[in-house]
Amino acid sequence: MAITRRRANSANMTVWEDTPLPKLPDLFSEIYVREGGARVIYEQLSDDIAAAVFDDEKRTPVKATNSAA
Repeated sequence: MAITRRRANSANMTVWEDTPLPKLPDLFSEIYVREGGARVIYEQLSDDIAAAVFDDEKRTPVKATNSAA
């Protein structure tokens, strides 16, 4: 059960640091561009988003990196 540290301490529960978390389920997403308007601009934007999220050759999600390191 996930609760805040404050509530766990007030209920005399043990807080487990660095707990191994379960694997998250796969995430699926799509980008839709509607007809009309500034469609060319929106298609370019959707292509840029897809390129940032997916590896073009394998069509697999790009791994997130920690830029603070």
